[in-house]
Amino acid sequence: MTSNNDVFHLPPEIFEMAVEDVGRFATTIHKTDARIVAADHLDFAKPIRRAKIIERYVPLRGKKVLEIGSGYGNNLTLWARRFDIEPHGIEPGGLGFSNSLEISRKLFQANGLDPQRLQNAVGEKIPFPDASFDIVYSANVLEHTDNPQAVIAESLRVLRPGGVLHFEMPNFLA
Repeated sequence: MTSNNDVFHLPPEIFEMAVEDVGRFATTIHKTDARIVAADHLDFAKPIRRAKIIERYVPLRGKKVLEIGSGYGNNLTLWARRFDIEPHGIEPGGLGFSNSLEISRKLFQANGLDPQRLQNAVGEKIPFPDASFDIVYSANVLEHTDNPQAVIAESLRVLRPGGVLHFEMPNFLA
């Protein structure tokens, strides 16, 4: 796992929590070492790549951003530190990610961000007023929701006019 302390801080306790959370769960499914799985989920190179994709459409700097399924919070943490966004996330936790909200709040706190900006919520019922965000972002979440159409409708509801909605999901047909 790479680290660039001028951008973010990843305390070892947060990594160990991820090992116990997603790492142990994934080990039961595909026998990959729990530490490798945790490192992949906390890899701060991914938010950099994701930011480059978003910035094809709009600069991130200074934007109010909601991440649906914010996981361990590394996207929002890095973007807040590097692009000075106003980060907000919703994360319900669940199978394999039972402690993700707690872990993301600890990561936020370790990086000087308000952990209360991360809420226990689902994409089908986003707890924010209409037209609240410049960017609504989600990666590898929509395919795990109970009602993808409701998640998209809610995302559009909280998106400001002219805002950017960006969803990433795997292509199981490829």
